Amino acid sequence: MNAPCYRCARRAINCHTACTDYAEYRKVCNQIQTAREAERRIDAADSERGDKIRKDVRKNGLYNQRKGRKR
Repeated sequence: MNAPCYRCARRAINCHTACTDYAEYRKVCNQIQTAREAERRIDAADSERGDKIRKDVRKNGLYNQRKGRKR
């Protein structure tokens, strides 16, 4: 997706502050960025949870039974 400034005839120094096309483009970019950040947070939480589970299994064994302990 190209910015509306690409090959714009009205382009000038500091025109982003007054350009309505750029403001709309920026809104869309911010929405995309927010969605990506939310997705990254979800992925990070899942991976952290998985790491904790693997650590607990290595420490306590499966189903919270100590490794090496026979019944």
